[in-house]
Amino acid sequence: MSPRLPPLTWAELMLIVWSLTLGYEHRQRDYLMKTYGLIADSWLKSLVNTAHMVMNAAIGLRLVTRIPGFEFASAYTAYQTLVSFDAVLMCCETFTFMWTSHNFGILAITLVQMMIDLSLFLVFFSVIIVGFCFALVGLSETVIAADCV
Repeated sequence: MSPRLPPLTWAELMLIVWSLTLGYEHRQRDYLMKTYGLIADSWLKSLVNTAHMVMNAAIGLRLVTRIPGFEFASAYTAYQTLVSFDAVLMCCETFTFMWTSHNFGILAITLVQMMIDLSLFLVFFSVIIVGFCFALVGLSETVIAADCV
């Protein structure tokens, strides 16, 4: 007897509905802005579209698990992973509704500048870490060769 698929919980259902309504709201806002000749190119716009595509993929995987005779264990694990990943993206989607606040806009500009500086630091730091990793790997092979003699 094969294991049964867990039923859709109320929390999952609410998360799916929330994600889809946020995605729909953003698409409507984008459509209206294009209608009035306004274009909102923000780094969160791609995040919103990514979150919407991830949730659609998760819903597709959940529907695939309902096919009789289908081995659903790996598809259900992928579904759970995608929904969990989408939960983080959905929380970030709510930031786009705060752009109209003056104080939040100033904070957003500061955070974007901070992310540029942080990305430069991460590149510099990763080069140093890779160098130390190579040095430690070289030392560990030398120690092993000395112990074998």
